[in-house]
Amino acid sequence: MKQANIEYAGILETLEAMKPLPVSALVTRFDRIFARAANWLRWSGFGLFLGILAFAAWVKVRGPLHGGWLTAALALCLASMALAMLSIVVDAIPNLVTIVRFRKVARRRLLLEIDHDLKHTQTLVTFERRLIEKTDKLLSIKIERLKGHIGLALGGADKIALFSLAGMGWAALQEIHQIGLGWRHDALIYGLAFMGGLAIGGVLLNDVIRRYSYQRDLLTLALERLE
Repeated sequence: MKQANIEYAGILETLEAMKPLPVSALVTRFDRIFARAANWLRWSGFGLFLGILAFAAWVKVRGPLHGGWLTAALALCLASMALAMLSIVVDAIPNLVTIVRFRKVARRRLLLEIDHDLKHTQTLVTFERRLIEKTDKLLSIKIERLKGHIGLALGGADKIALFSLAGMGWAALQEIHQIGLGWRHDALIYGLAFMGGLAIGGVLLNDVIRRYSYQRDLLTLALERLE
């Protein structure tokens, strides 16, 4: 390993282990209660659905249901659908409460994020100031290069719109059957697959950029603490 790589290895490995505050850190007792209730309803509905499958197998082997068995099967169907819908409603309640209490939740998250990030900076200030500054510059250069790759491949929002247009065009072509199964069909398939690959690659590069940007934010906080 070259000397330059050895110099950066320690701080880069430390930065890689530092993640932003997870969403789970904001989960309250209220959220957990409703999450458990929604999960119970979901699995109960699934259990009733297995009962419906058992009735379906019975009909397949022994013939139609009659009397009380038919009533029980219909009740299972209705109960399974009701539990599934109820689980969706129960699961959405904490989100609705969060929307109503948005300002309070946002302030709480901000305070938790500040505390979380400052704990990371306590580790970073153990490195030399010169190394922190060089690493920050290195990440800045890397971010700009990645942005350049995304712009070269996708070209911004206008090309994203063209990808969507191409997808709708493909659906229209499938509908009116104007293209056979010859070379034009294959060329269109490969072209759409290529453009889809570019779009997915852009999403992945954006995720890398967000991670490097967060690491730069931590380095900035560390530099401020060293002043």
